[in-house]
Amino acid sequence: MNIVGQTRHDITQVVKRLFSADEAILASLDVSINTDKDRSFGDVSSNVAMIIAKSVKRNPREVAQEIKDALLLENHAQRIENIVIAGPGFLNITFSQAAWVAELSSMEQQGGKFFHNPLAKKLRYLLEYVSANPTGPVHLGGGRGGIIGDVIANVLAFLGHD
Repeated sequence: MNIVGQTRHDITQVVKRLFSADEAILASLDVSINTDKDRSFGDVSSNVAMIIAKSVKRNPREVAQEIKDALLLENHAQRIENIVIAGPGFLNITFSQAAWVAELSSMEQQGGKFFHNPLAKKLRYLLEYVSANPTGPVHLGGGRGGIIGDVIANVLAFLGHD
């Protein structure tokens, strides 16, 4: 399991233990990789406190503080360097350098298998990525679309999708 998946699992376990959350609520929680250039948002963020707050009828920031304390107390600290509660209750998690080194080492050891998730649902996709317009002019965009579509199809096939 990769670093993001492990963090999602840890958050799920903490929420189950602290708030006795049911599976429907847990299915809606999100742990997503931050792609923003602003490092203050951490490496990943989660909306879990805002989702749980509704069911336990408490302030999301209080719920976020409890989750933060539990994660740091159970010391996932070899992996988690810092957790910041932002806005209405987002958890912004920054991973330690040691965690990233371990992740890269795992990636190197597993090779291509690192990206395969045996638990992920395999889906079927229909990609239509080149438009053959017989009445329009041929241009560079048509070729570019074909290349991009082919790459997307190869990535999906590599991940085990049809």
